[in-house]
Amino acid sequence: MTKVLLVRHGETDWNREGRVQGRTDILLNHRGVKQAEYCRRALKDMTFDCVVSSPLARARETAAFIAGPRQIIVEDAFIERHYGMAEGLTIEECRQSYPDRRYPYEETLFAMQERVMRGLHKLHEEYLEQKVLVVTHGGVINGVLAFVTKGTYGSGKTRLSHGGLTDLECIDGHWIVHQFNVVNHLDSKEINLSNEKR
Repeated sequence: MTKVLLVRHGETDWNREGRVQGRTDILLNHRGVKQAEYCRRALKDMTFDCVVSSPLARARETAAFIAGPRQIIVEDAFIERHYGMAEGLTIEECRQSYPDRRYPYEETLFAMQERVMRGLHKLHEEYLEQKVLVVTHGGVINGVLAFVTKGTYGSGKTRLSHGGLTDLECIDGHWIVHQFNVVNHLDSKEINLSNEKR
């Protein structure tokens, strides 16, 4: 079995403004830094065999707080979904410009899920019987939840907090969700429930 803890990155100004980020590379804001610090405190006594991050700065910054002196492996498989022409727009602007929610040049949900699940299976093979921490994005985590729970949770249904934790385990090649969006380590004032696409 392999255990994977998914961490959603801290907040950015685009999250705060309600803008779709996708692959656009935005840094953490002050609140996001505090959320990353809360994650570090909560996880400081846990042992991870590997710390992995999406290549985007908001995830790498969050991972750096948590990892401390440990090496961070940057893995493209866990980059956020590309939302094409919707990136940079507010949710209201998206509704007005694309009422069918189909954004030109976006990565499909299916393609994103395939990419991320390949990344998880790779971690399972390389870190068998070990524990891995992955800092990634709301769209990615919701895609995983939707895939593993066959749509009971995840994309279009589940709202995730910045700094929220999702606990997965792979047993005999099958992924199980133990907990998702765990936020009891965050100060209630720092919890930010955001649209999964931001």
